[in-house]
Amino acid sequence: MKIERCCMFFSILLISIALQAQTRHAVGVGVAEFDIEGAYWRALEHPSLRVDVIDFKEALIQHQNWQESEFTLVLDHDATKARILNAFQANTELFFGSAHGDNNPGREGLITTLSERVNASEFMGRFSGTDFAFFVNSCYSGYFCNNMTGGEICASSAFSEPSTALGPSYNHTVYFHFLIEGVENNTAASNGQYLTPYALHQYLEPLVIAYTTSSYFGGTQHPKYADHYPGTYIFNKEVEASLWGDFDYSLTW
Repeated sequence: MKIERCCMFFSILLISIALQAQTRHAVGVGVAEFDIEGAYWRALEHPSLRVDVIDFKEALIQHQNWQESEFTLVLDHDATKARILNAFQANTELFFGSAHGDNNPGREGLITTLSERVNASEFMGRFSGTDFAFFVNSCYSGYFCNNMTGGEICASSAFSEPSTALGPSYNHTVYFHFLIEGVENNTAASNGQYLTPYALHQYLEPLVIAYTTSSYFGGTQHPKYADHYPGTYIFNKEVEASLWGDFDYSLTW
């Protein structure tokens, strides 16, 4: 009996240590300024593409138990292709980006501050597996849903559509306005318990369509979702751990 209780104790200890040792990392990219001269590039600049990323990070910290240290943000003039890709770590499991996009053949992807393109295969090469979530707001961002081969992919518009820069609050793009709203209000959470990319997509899709249909910015945009994730991505890791069952893994001395 003592041996069995000892084994159970160490099993609980190992599980507790494993849960506490779980680490995660997120990369956020916002390109609101271009490091290129010319009136064309100045016309494309808009602060909402930066604020989207900063405020989404803050929403995850405030409402989904993320920590400041778990984020790497690459913004504006720092957002070169090399710096974006080098921001990824072995434990990166979440990407969220707001920038301009391109759908010209051979040049598809997010546009960096130097007008480089970061395409789907380049992003895929920075994740260590297929268990990640990927949120992207840009014109023609449905490209990523069509071409990423892993993760849960959430895009602001179809491959043939632009994305609207100004949402109802005018501080965020339309897509990120409702994305952040879903996180902050927890209205998108499954059964009011835990938040997933698909639940967020279901929440914001009709709102984005309705707003862009009624507004004069860019025309109707239809957010897209693709699922290549081997399971369900859950933002709140404390909730994810609790889904293991009702067993109490805490130690009492």
